[in-house]
Amino acid sequence: MKAPLRQQGIRLATYLDDRLLLAQSEQEAVTQTNVLVKHLLNLGFVINTEKSMLCPAQTALFLGLRLNSVPFSARLSAERVKAFRACLALFQLRKHVLFRSCLRLLGLMASAILVVRLGRLHMREFQRWVAALKLKPQESDGYCEMRNGTAPLAAPDFSSTRCAYGCCPFTESGHHGRMFDRLGRYL
Repeated sequence: MKAPLRQQGIRLATYLDDRLLLAQSEQEAVTQTNVLVKHLLNLGFVINTEKSMLCPAQTALFLGLRLNSVPFSARLSAERVKAFRACLALFQLRKHVLFRSCLRLLGLMASAILVVRLGRLHMREFQRWVAALKLKPQESDGYCEMRNGTAPLAAPDFSSTRCAYGCCPFTESGHHGRMFDRLGRYL
């Protein structure tokens, strides 16, 4: 679908059913939006005009990011920050959390790695811990216990846990451990 548009000089960012058109000027954006809408309709797509932003703008919400073309900035949207904080609130010392919540947090972290400085590095420790559980997505109803005492950068200690899946690498320093403190500065 993108090749015919690209041949016409249209720059388009696409993810599933979300599209972001990039243009040099307001007039170019209007013209290219009309071409894009016509092309999508010809392919059989239904365009939700209530949710779509079909007029040129210098700010846009795309995939949970607030984009601003004037200072060339990208930030997490207020809704994404709220979802991130709600998920982080589940992770507390001496509490159990669903493995599914770990997967949700990983997804939220992955969606933020491009706008959080060193985002990929910040999520690596938690990603390794989740991978060490060796659970399958269909086993996402298992529980994990948040325990004090595991060093933030050390391998998780699975030796003396009260649950089947191990402990999260959190310490008392900071509400959710160092990794979450780093991410939290940006939220």
